[in-house]
Amino acid sequence: MPGMKKLDIQVLVEALALPHQTRGAVSDALAIAAHVKKGMASVSRLDSLAVPVGTGGLWTVPLFERFPHLIDVLGTGVRSETVLLMIDLSGFSSGTSQLNPGEIRTILDPFYNKVVSEVEQSGGVVEKFIGDAVIALFGHPFRSVANKDLTTKKTDLQAALAVAKACIAWSHTQYKGAMTAKAAATYGELFIGWVGPESYSDLTVIGRCMTELFRLEAAAPDQGIIMPRWFFDGNIKEATSWASAGEYAPWIHAQGNVNLRGLGDLDVTKLIYNPRD
Repeated sequence: MPGMKKLDIQVLVEALALPHQTRGAVSDALAIAAHVKKGMASVSRLDSLAVPVGTGGLWTVPLFERFPHLIDVLGTGVRSETVLLMIDLSGFSSGTSQLNPGEIRTILDPFYNKVVSEVEQSGGVVEKFIGDAVIALFGHPFRSVANKDLTTKKTDLQAALAVAKACIAWSHTQYKGAMTAKAAATYGELFIGWVGPESYSDLTVIGRCMTELFRLEAAAPDQGIIMPRWFFDGNIKEATSWASAGEYAPWIHAQGNVNLRGLGDLDVTKLIYNPRD
């Protein structure tokens, strides 16, 4: 199959192997491999393991090729403070309701490619696609061991915002106003690990901040980014000069309060793309 590679279970174990593995670590690797294989049962034959070339999302083998240390933490799960980013296309549902599948792919694939490329270049990991939305994670445990001491919460937050800005500006040109990207970002503690019954298991993320991310996305302005105000004030504001609403600048910002269903009120900052054209 074009663009795919197949790994049998032994090759997978070797790909996940750590230099200092003991017999117990090998056993863990086999367990991880079994989970991966079960999780992919719906998209690949059980007598082989077909995975997309590239880093892929949380459920793909290449994640472990990119971050070998994850085998030590994701088998049983880990609680981690992580930056969350969600980017979707405003106007997609109404704008594509009369299109055929090929036309829909023509719109979505460039968007997915742009977001995934920006996320991976900025050190993040794509968690999943949900319709026309992409969810990404930045920070522990998705950092290479070599980079753990070179990055901080602030750099993770700034990386997520840079990805959102790049994708929104790109969508303005790509879709010429017919639809546009918008984004939400937040930070908090997540459970990250495998869950599910023996017949099917998958890597997933669970936490209040994930719920907050979805609620924020619903309140995000078209061609803009919404985030908790503390996120902006403590980590982003000093990075550049932000113009207020009514002034001209490529990006303007406004602050206020939104009610997040089931979570209560939250002080937020909205950054809105404001090109001259």
